[in-house]
Amino acid sequence: MKIFSAFTRSLLLAALASFLAPIVLFGTVWLGMQLWAYLPGVGGLGLAGNHHITGFLTVFGSGSPLAGMLIIAMVCALVGTLFDTYAFYNAPTQKNNYPSAIDRTMHVQLSAKTESTPLCSHQGLQ
Repeated sequence: MKIFSAFTRSLLLAALASFLAPIVLFGTVWLGMQLWAYLPGVGGLGLAGNHHITGFLTVFGSGSPLAGMLIIAMVCALVGTLFDTYAFYNAPTQKNNYPSAIDRTMHVQLSAKTESTPLCSHQGLQ
């Protein structure tokens, strides 16, 4: 039961972080462009950048930039939960500490070096 609660907590944190990341990113860039528009001489670049960001989000939101940002955030949350599920599945836990593929490879290489039988039949190639 501890594994299930740890998995659920990890999944919720990954979903929340993945959901908030694009919102913070687009919000910061949009706010930066909005503030840049107030600078004399480069105000046009800020307005143009803000127009392009709003247009990009409008494409994903079917006419609404806010809906576009929420759609992108939900897709990122889904991808974050899928990645967290994959990482949780492949990570060894305390109960079943199976060796990874690298550990098995190292064990095979070490056991092959310690064998006393030659790897080839010709004595000159050893």
